[in-house]
Amino acid sequence: MLLDTHALPWLAAGDDRLGNTVRQMIEDVETAVSVKVVSLWEIAVKARLGKLRVNQDRLSQVLRGAGVRRLDILDRHLNVLRALPQFPDHRLISQAIAEAMVFVTADRRVARYAVETLSCGA
Repeated sequence: MLLDTHALPWLAAGDDRLGNTVRQMIEDVETAVSVKVVSLWEIAVKARLGKLRVNQDRLSQVLRGAGVRRLDILDRHLNVLRALPQFPDHRLISQAIAEAMVFVTADRRVARYAVETLSCGA
């Protein structure tokens, strides 16, 4: 499964918007969980600009503790990106599609894409 950017601060803060099912899946060593490196970058930039409050040390600790892997941007992700419909959002969903991962998000607009999703609130 691939966690959408907004799920990461929720995970670090123990926010209820990240439901028990998703949280248990993340903590389950049998579930392969990934985060986009670019999501971590985006969070750091937003935190630096004061647009997002997140304890980044806590986030790193939680991700390490759960064995979450960092997903770099690879050529196959770029190939899928070039073929995506031209919607103004979710360009990084190409990583979930290319890796055949379940995309964990609270954004209902992802239904426009051919990707399996799981609601953050599950």
